[in-house]
Amino acid sequence: MAFSSRTLQALHAEHLETLKIMAGLQGVLRRRRVIEGQAPSDGEIARLLGDLIGWAEDEIGPHFSLEDDELFPRLAEAGEGDLGNLLKTEHGHIVALAQRVAGLAREARADGFTSERWAEFARLGSDLADQVIDHVTKEEDGLLPALDGLLSDDDDARIARAKCGPQ
Repeated sequence: MAFSSRTLQALHAEHLETLKIMAGLQGVLRRRRVIEGQAPSDGEIARLLGDLIGWAEDEIGPHFSLEDDELFPRLAEAGEGDLGNLLKTEHGHIVALAQRVAGLAREARADGFTSERWAEFARLGSDLADQVIDHVTKEEDGLLPALDGLLSDDDDARIARAKCGPQ
């Protein structure tokens, strides 16, 4: 998608990266039924665990805060408050689930997966991937197009600078 706003371009790029991580999670969960008794040394799984931890700890908080604080109020002013409210509610569910999955990923990196820990990781990871993919789809199909043109040039520059740094 092409957006004239730097802010929306940055959010779109983050969505694509998030979808890549979720697709990786789904792929690992489809291919691996049980991993037990050892720290994951397989490169694919080790990378995935690192990606999930980094995403949960460093990326979704700022991404969701920007939307909640800067973008959803503008959406409400434009008469689309219901969409913002729905997405904000989903943010809370996703953050809680992502923190639990990231916790399991940290434990697995340190101590390996037991069959019980893997089962929980697979169940929660699958749920996380489904929720996040659905959420990103709503944002890509509804939120970003609804916001395109709502940000003034000054607001876009200020938000983009805070999010992406000067350009």
